[in-house]
Amino acid sequence: RRLIQQLQDYDTLNEGFMSERDAKETMVRQMKTLFDEKQAVKSQLTTKEKQLEKVKREMDELFGKNKQMDSLSQELMTLKVEKTELEAKKEELFEAIEHKEIQEKALQESVDHLRESLKTKQQEIEALNSDMSNLKESLHNMKIENSKLKSAQELQQTKMLNLEMKNSEQGKKIHQLEATLSKTEISHLEDN
Repeated sequence: RRLIQQLQDYDTLNEGFMSERDAKETMVRQMKTLFDEKQAVKSQLTTKEKQLEKVKREMDELFGKNKQMDSLSQELMTLKVEKTELEAKKEELFEAIEHKEIQEKALQESVDHLRESLKTKQQEIEALNSDMSNLKESLHNMKIENSKLKSAQELQQTKMLNLEMKNSEQGKKIHQLEATLSKTEISHLEDN
């Protein structure tokens, strides 16, 4: 009964371990997605910075042309806003990645704990199996010993039975001899 309970505990821990492992794999995929988004934002930010530099150069070249200046100023403002938005998104991604790393660390600690628990349960089951093997061997030895004792007892009973039979035969012979002797004595007395 104790072994069955240990096996059930082992199955429960193993299911928990598999669930934790699936959660970890999901988290790893999420981390990869966040890193990919981070690289995409970084690339977009670099592109926007290059565009901003290009606009600045064009503004310098077209400084004297008001219409083009207004258009370029508007584009510059738009690029600045987009750059600010990208930087904010980049910061959010950094925070999300940091949060995921903390979650992954906690998950890894949970997995390590489950592995240790599984190892302990396996050791307990191995110990129980060893105890059962020892008990089976002891029981086998006891059966052999009982068989030997039974054989010896039967042999002793046979010897005692033979001895009783011999004693009975000897008693009968003694009784016959005593009867014969008694008759002889009586006959001798009558003759005298």
